[in-house]
Amino acid sequence: MKADTDHTIPDAPSFKKLILDRRGSFGTLNVARLGELIRRISSERRKAFETVPILVHLNAEGLPGYVDHPRTPHGIYRFYESGFWKIGRKRLGIDEASSSTFLLKRYYVRGIYLAGSAGTLGQTTVSDLNYWIVLDPESVDEQQRELLLKKLDGIREWALENHGQALTFLVLDFDQIRKNDFSSLGDPYRMLPHGHLLKEEFYRTSLLIGGQIPFWAVLPDGLKDDTYARWTEEARRLSDPDFLAEDYVDLGPVSSIPRGECAPALLTQIYRFQEDPVRSLIKASLVAHHSFFQEHEGLLCDSIKRSFSTPKSKGEPPAPSTYGFERAVRLHEGLDDEEGVHLIRRCAYLRMAGYPGPPPSEDSHPSRDALDRFRREWAWSSDEARHNEAYTDWTEAERLGLEARILHKLWLLFDLVDKAGEGPKEKGVRRPRDLDRLRKRVEERLASRPDRIPYASAPLRARRGSLTVRVEPGKDSAGGERWVVHDHWSPASRKDGSPLFSDVHLARVLGWIVLNGLYDPKRTSVVFTHAGSATFAKRAEVFLLDLLRFFPLQPSAEVLHSDHAWQKLLVILRPDLGGGRQDLSSADFLIQDTWGGLFHVPLDLGQVENNLLRCYEIATRVRQYQGGAAAAGWEYLIHHSRTIEGTQAAKNIEEFIETVRDDDSGKPVP
Repeated sequence: MKADTDHTIPDAPSFKKLILDRRGSFGTLNVARLGELIRRISSERRKAFETVPILVHLNAEGLPGYVDHPRTPHGIYRFYESGFWKIGRKRLGIDEASSSTFLLKRYYVRGIYLAGSAGTLGQTTVSDLNYWIVLDPESVDEQQRELLLKKLDGIREWALENHGQALTFLVLDFDQIRKNDFSSLGDPYRMLPHGHLLKEEFYRTSLLIGGQIPFWAVLPDGLKDDTYARWTEEARRLSDPDFLAEDYVDLGPVSSIPRGECAPALLTQIYRFQEDPVRSLIKASLVAHHSFFQEHEGLLCDSIKRSFSTPKSKGEPPAPSTYGFERAVRLHEGLDDEEGVHLIRRCAYLRMAGYPGPPPSEDSHPSRDALDRFRREWAWSSDEARHNEAYTDWTEAERLGLEARILHKLWLLFDLVDKAGEGPKEKGVRRPRDLDRLRKRVEERLASRPDRIPYASAPLRARRGSLTVRVEPGKDSAGGERWVVHDHWSPASRKDGSPLFSDVHLARVLGWIVLNGLYDPKRTSVVFTHAGSATFAKRAEVFLLDLLRFFPLQPSAEVLHSDHAWQKLLVILRPDLGGGRQDLSSADFLIQDTWGGLFHVPLDLGQVENNLLRCYEIATRVRQYQGGAAAAGWEYLIHHSRTIEGTQAAKNIEEFIETVRDDDSGKPVP
């Protein structure tokens, strides 16, 4: 397991040399990974990457993220010595002569770091930039934290709107990180605590953008907590022109991962499954590896540090970038899970190939060497490798099938780790008492049910900024009529009769488009065709815009806080889109819940005697949903044609909703 078995602090000259040598190795790795990040990022997103640090450093009127308050924290430790200061000035048009205007008397940010996939084989064309902003708790109070968060929100909006680059900012002080306390970040970190795992991931993936170097990076690997404290204290005593203790920050050690954290961390990956299923399985496999094999293999962060601290021959990479993928695979090999080995290998390969975003061009694929290496080691045929690299050409059914297998494997890993963790508890780390209740909520959110509108695959949703879909009438395999959605510019999905989505109800199809963020009113993102109706396309697009206005479909954190409840209901009186007479023979309900899901329920009212009774039936169903609604924020809307019949029907339904008795409405809809 261990790299260093003798952790005796050497004499002062040897100690200084060790620290400086390791700082040099850390710097070499940092530069290499920054170069890899730049190689993998688009030119447009690179502009945001190169400008964000100086926007955090400065708070000047006219700059993105400016907050008009004198107490707004800004300023990064020794940022003027950073390359990001020079390139940021160039991006913002700050010349050398006016640079003195921006000199700061103090700094609030101890360090700004990038963590996650940036600069690794896991970085894709759609990866966000995940910044950690580390503060001194003594210099920033709660008001200032709020001002800083407001500033960072402005930077985030600027980067996304102007350069298409998604950013996340985790703001923590070094005391919180030392204590492995990430609860201030909100959910899922508060409800599902796993601070040691988060710190381990930070140490093995972080890039120093500006500010202080974590002491952990320049100390020997494998230090226990008490030994780490002695080494850190000794480092602070060093006095040398080549070593300034102020250049370093103590974020605390991570010598082991308590098993009590592993089940909550796995549930976090399941909770975030829909964002990127492949990433979730890889990260979950690393968590499970810590749970079962850390005593044998040690921590991944220590293995990587040991690698970049070992002298390399000229031209050799400073640290293997495949360690994480290899360890994830070893987890399933160690469990003798043949199906799991095949699945995790496929996920690792897909991630290196660029999943879920559009893959890089074949001529300049940044992961080609690693892909070829794994293909040989796993004895894959060329056809199998090419098929996995062509994931954007798969049918939507194949992509969703893979995601279903991943979710099944995630639940198996969770149950396995949770059961294994039921033993002696580590000091201060216990299985959350409400983990079973949280598991039930996450499971319910992801479960299939007939009325739930499904999510599209992650690769399809990753294309929503450029994808155009076509909605048109079609037929199923039995010849029945239904509405189908195809990729408008790629006829591949139509060649084998496999659309992106289809249903007999147009309202459900349009709900699917809205749920998955595929409709953008600023461009031609949805094309409607119907040979039998000249007005269909215009009416359908107006209706789609109405849906977008009514349903603010943003990811919801309410899953961990409260049980499922209904929040918004849209009653759709047909035949709105056809423009015909509104006879109320049928209607559609589109319902949003507090967890961000969208549901569709069709109502067949053809057997109800007259329109007035049909209005009463609709009102009764509305009251049933209202009975299962959230305590606050419940809202419904009746969408109808602008005909006399439609207006009168809506009025009748409204009146019935107000007058129908609770005992007439039946049980609330779960």
